[in-house]
Amino acid sequence: MSSDSDNDQCQPLRQALEELESSVGVLQGQPDADPREIRSLISEVRRLRAELAEFLRSDGLETDRMLTGTCTANDGANYYLRQIGQTVWWAGLSTESLRGEDDFQLGLSFTNVFRGTIQDNLLTGEWVYVPRGVILQSDTLKLRIEGPSQMRREDETGNFGGSLWTRTNFSPPLDLRARFDCVLRNDSFPGPPVTGTLREHLKAYKDPVVVTGNVLIDLVANCPPRASRRYANFMCNEDDDFDPDRFDGDLFFFLLIEREGLETQLNSPADALFNDPNHIRRKLDRINSRGEIPEVRGFRNLVHPEIIMYGRSAGKTNCAGNVIPLLPGWMESGANKCAVQCVPD
Repeated sequence: MSSDSDNDQCQPLRQALEELESSVGVLQGQPDADPREIRSLISEVRRLRAELAEFLRSDGLETDRMLTGTCTANDGANYYLRQIGQTVWWAGLSTESLRGEDDFQLGLSFTNVFRGTIQDNLLTGEWVYVPRGVILQSDTLKLRIEGPSQMRREDETGNFGGSLWTRTNFSPPLDLRARFDCVLRNDSFPGPPVTGTLREHLKAYKDPVVVTGNVLIDLVANCPPRASRRYANFMCNEDDDFDPDRFDGDLFFFLLIEREGLETQLNSPADALFNDPNHIRRKLDRINSRGEIPEVRGFRNLVHPEIIMYGRSAGKTNCAGNVIPLLPGWMESGANKCAVQCVPD
């Protein structure tokens, strides 16, 4: 346990680290921020963390109080922790696959948040489940910090699920363009060479993007109404009623978007964009003249979203489709299904 004089000596270093972390957060929230400046500040944050850890180690202080980072717990969730001084916050999100590495949606079973205070290697605070998931409870929790990479539950009220937290580094997600290279449409050709990937039909611009607007028509499913929707029929026309030349399985609709919100994201630094955003601007500036759907004629800023049925790489050589989904689809399940109002629908 550290003395008050020891804490006084490292307080300026802690304060500098907190201020720098705050600056990084502010810059990351600015769409026109220079990514080189952000990377430089992140490097400085890492340097200060290492310096603080070395100071604590050399003075015999507790290094296991640097809890900022990521953990997995034995309740099957990923935890994202932030420590400032002796106060710790976390967000815990349930997963369906190991560490959520194959999930598009985290926290569907439960999502909890926690705030607590460290004293004598004990972390004590309050937790609450929020309505991202289906569990809604709250109460108190006490954990013992057993080392730099592990915490164990000492006491709890309210039936909190987790009892052991282990520091874990999560793998970065697969790049969007790599996913587009692998996911196959139902009009693909098994090859060689394999043709019919999403990337051959679509051009990626930015990931992620959030737009808001008004839906002009109800969702339409481009699939035969009485046909089976299982992957084998979608991809391989197993029942001879899902003709890939007529039906691609997409759900589509028309969205009149609020342009200002999109423009903010299109003004991102060049290295955050995959292609020239002016391609999008030119299309949105046009007045739509599609004759087959009267409800959408005469509008600018019109987007035609399409939600794919399946996002897998199996193709026609694996009609069962027994591979991990690479993109969310409306016929996928659980964490890999497209979300409506925050939950798969």
